[in-house]
Amino acid sequence: MAYTPVEMDDLVKVSADLQQNFASLSNRYPAPTIGELYLAIKGQKENKAKKIPKIESLEERYTKQVEAKATAPKSTGFFTAFVRSTQSDPTRIAQIKCIERTVEDVFLARPKSSIPETDVQKLEMKRWDRQAGQIVLGAVIYRLWRIGASYSRLSSPLHSALYRCLLNVLNIKAEAEIDQESFLSTCTAFRDYIARSEVKRRYSYLDDNPAFLSELDALIVKKSAEIGPAPGIRSQHFAFIHSSATQLARYKNEASGPLSSLAEQLQTKLTEMKSLDREGILSCLADTDCSDEIKSLIKICIPKSCVLPDETEIVDGDWISINNEAALDYFVTRWKLKVDAYCQFALHGAYVMSLKYKDTLPPAFGDTLNEAINNTISNVLDKSSQQAALKALKWFIDSVDFPVEAAAWKGMAGLKSEILRQWTEISQVGRTEADAELEIEVAGLSL
Repeated sequence: MAYTPVEMDDLVKVSADLQQNFASLSNRYPAPTIGELYLAIKGQKENKAKKIPKIESLEERYTKQVEAKATAPKSTGFFTAFVRSTQSDPTRIAQIKCIERTVEDVFLARPKSSIPETDVQKLEMKRWDRQAGQIVLGAVIYRLWRIGASYSRLSSPLHSALYRCLLNVLNIKAEAEIDQESFLSTCTAFRDYIARSEVKRRYSYLDDNPAFLSELDALIVKKSAEIGPAPGIRSQHFAFIHSSATQLARYKNEASGPLSSLAEQLQTKLTEMKSLDREGILSCLADTDCSDEIKSLIKICIPKSCVLPDETEIVDGDWISINNEAALDYFVTRWKLKVDAYCQFALHGAYVMSLKYKDTLPPAFGDTLNEAINNTISNVLDKSSQQAALKALKWFIDSVDFPVEAAAWKGMAGLKSEILRQWTEISQVGRTEADAELEIEVAGLSL
């Protein structure tokens, strides 16, 4: 049985969640969302009219815990004494302000369109959500670690009110619940963010603590050496697939309008000329109002062959048989489906490329990708489908502007070399690029 590819829209969505799905499969720390972090740090004012409850900020919870501890009864042997309430530690307040500054700054950088409408906007918003969450988590987790590290083995960091409050922000009971990869990735994201010159100058805490960044750098270097390169490589592959999904969703969406316009032009042309040949079709395409890249995509997806409703067969380069409205409608429908299938197969191609590295990374990496494209025992991603997927992706990479995250291959030049290598390796004897393209076209009929 031939492999059935995952629908484009579904695969675009899951491509934005690969990190989270990997974390779930490998039992990693289930990080809160950026929205949850914002509420836990900044709090929320009560609005009785709208039935919005009050949520205390991190500073409010810290201050309450300090006051509660200061006024709690203290055992002194035969009697109990009460300790007078004291003020919060100014150093801890400054550390809280640093975390607050981080979440405030990140939210100021939120994309202008707060309610994304297109698939591309939704993907970009998901990317922002994840990056923002990583930065803020890094600010919280690094402070948690610093407090914990300041306590000796004979004294628990749970004696620190801020430490307990940070555990609450992270929705955990113990620091050990944060796996080492999550620790490293979030602290790195935080470091990369506040190290920017335009960001750094907004943090008065850094001015008061000049060794802050160097100490954070040293910790990241130490953790990186302990963990090894695998997490970074895996993240690079996920970023490649996610960025490919973003670009392919954009091409699919941007081709939709011009294809409809082209169909109207062809209808007019058919009425005038009584039949359509190759020159007439390409002339209408040239007059279509869209970018050269969209025209290139539409042109490469012109159906190579099909049988019209009257059983007339159209073969590559001979479209003179399109001489009635029913034939044209069928031809244009095939054309639109092939554009969708080309984008769909190209996205599968990104998965095919990264799956080649599954044996060098933890098993959950391959499981995450195979689950996304439904590569199962009953729906095997066979060599023919892999070849068709690589063919489609190769066209986008070679022929149009396709800005994707290519760090896994040390840049676009390395990505182009790798896809050519994989294409050559997977190509079967007797199968050409034309065969692979025809498979994409046929698959488009089932969309």
